[in-house]
Amino acid sequence: MPASAVDNAGSFNTLIDIKLKHWAEKELAHKSVQVGWETLSQIFRRQVEKGSGTISSHTAKKQQRDHKKSGELLTNLKNALVETALSQHKWEPKALDYLRVIQLNSVADQVVPDRRAWEQSCEFMQKACSDRLEELRKTLDLARGPSGISGWISWSSPTPEQQINKAIQDELFSILSANPDHKQSLLDDDLTVVRRNLDSKNVLTAEVTQEQIRQQWRLVFRQHFLEKLLQASRDCLSFYQNYKQGIRLDSDLDCQAVVFFYRINRMLELSCNALRQQVVNTEQKRLEKEVKEILNDWSQDNEKKKQYLTGRQVELAEELAQVRFIQEKLEEFIIQLHQEKP
Repeated sequence: MPASAVDNAGSFNTLIDIKLKHWAEKELAHKSVQVGWETLSQIFRRQVEKGSGTISSHTAKKQQRDHKKSGELLTNLKNALVETALSQHKWEPKALDYLRVIQLNSVADQVVPDRRAWEQSCEFMQKACSDRLEELRKTLDLARGPSGISGWISWSSPTPEQQINKAIQDELFSILSANPDHKQSLLDDDLTVVRRNLDSKNVLTAEVTQEQIRQQWRLVFRQHFLEKLLQASRDCLSFYQNYKQGIRLDSDLDCQAVVFFYRINRMLELSCNALRQQVVNTEQKRLEKEVKEILNDWSQDNEKKKQYLTGRQVELAEELAQVRFIQEKLEEFIIQLHQEKP
């Protein structure tokens, strides 16, 4: 919203450039890797639970039977293996630098190359605004409390605080209706008008603080801003030719927002592709190698085997080993008896 408050497209782009570059240099790559790590973690957990690889239906059925038999035996081992492997796995540091370069280049690209990319950016902008508006309206409704119909259906009524919030919101909506181009900040004159109108409607203004009015203003103005942005995403959909020819329109600043969403969308696409390649080509293989190393270490550790290999099957195996040992001793004893006969 601060960028949208500037007076011309040049200032808008300059402010956006500064913020996007700072974001890409400081936080974006790390957050992207975190998303990639979480995705890799989910894939790994699914593979451990269900088994991995492409197999025939006959083999799959056999594996299902074997899995059912060995489920109790391997459950603890699998769980311990998953947690140990994921806790030890670290993303390749070079991949982080590579991702940062891609993201810096993509957010620096201010040229929408063709009509298709322009329309996709408008659609992305429209979806982003619609999703945020839906969340924001729920927050506004929660602050206002149940309306007449919803309150009647749910057998509830607004609290005194919600009644005051509703009255404040109504006054703030009136301010924006009278001045759609109102700045983001609420002026002292606006506060005076709101208080005077609340007082004329017998709202207990002594209980209404400036912070409460400003809190509702932030919600109301954000909705107003998103609604304007949503409308701009629809109006600018057919303006690509004007953008390409550099023709300035009354809604030029709003259409500059389309370029901003193009840069974000492009960055997301390239980041997803890079992360996908890193997961498939590098991180998954590194994780598999680490799993094998952990299993090799545990195979030499009797305490680990006792700790993680449990269940009735292990007990039966130990009992069979004891029976076999006794049988071997009996056979040796019988042989010795035969040898001692005169």
